[in-house]
Amino acid sequence: MPDQGQVMTARTLPKGWKWFQSAADSMTESHWYATAPYDVEAVRKLSGFNDDAPMSEQISHPAWNLDRTVSAQSWNALRLEVGEQIKLYQKLISGGKA
Repeated sequence: MPDQGQVMTARTLPKGWKWFQSAADSMTESHWYATAPYDVEAVRKLSGFNDDAPMSEQISHPAWNLDRTVSAQSWNALRLEVGEQIKLYQKLISGGKA
């Protein structure tokens, strides 16, 4: 869950995060999505991520898991995904490795 005293309730996410829900149809159920309020590419570079490195090196870097958009099949699962992204973001910008 997010730091800074932010509490996620029924349909709120931490400041800056935007959410939307896709519509269900005859083939798929609806899905929940959230977009990050920060520039993922800038955070990756700040953390030392090298997108010119071999793929095996890229996927082993913690910043590989920082996403612009996260998705889940339920609102509660989306809230958990956002919480994990916030934890990773905070580690990356503070110079720590996840």
